[in-house]
Amino acid sequence: AATLVSGWCVPDSDFGLLIMATRSDNNKPERLPIWRDSQRLLLDVEIAVRGFSRYHKYAVGAELRRQAMRVCQILSRALAARDGQRLKRVEQLVEAVDDIKITLQLAKELKAFANFQVFQRLAELAVAIGKQGGAWLRHLFSRSARPVSHAN
Repeated sequence: AATLVSGWCVPDSDFGLLIMATRSDNNKPERLPIWRDSQRLLLDVEIAVRGFSRYHKYAVGAELRRQAMRVCQILSRALAARDGQRLKRVEQLVEAVDDIKITLQLAKELKAFANFQVFQRLAELAVAIGKQGGAWLRHLFSRSARPVSHAN
């Protein structure tokens, strides 16, 4: 049996259909779990950084804010990209998520978060986005590796 990735799609099957569905007027990217999770991460980072001490707010907090915004921007560009550019954008997305995970870990080590639960929530969102981005990337790689048939 196929396993679900982040509870919403089977790798290498319906993911491309979900992405293509966002292009029509009736379907909005807000309905995609990866979009919802990245928006939630951005909002939760803003709220968490508000609770940082002054020193951490303007150092690691500013970096977390920038990285969370970057994840959302890259995701938006990946969803809008044509097939030729989509693979590159999704690779950038996966890298951006890895970067924010590192910064979240640093902030935890610095004890910047109000409590462990705040860090845990942000880390779980980053991991979920990373899994979804990874599944998307694997799907795009498998599509690009398939031979293209030309109709005569």
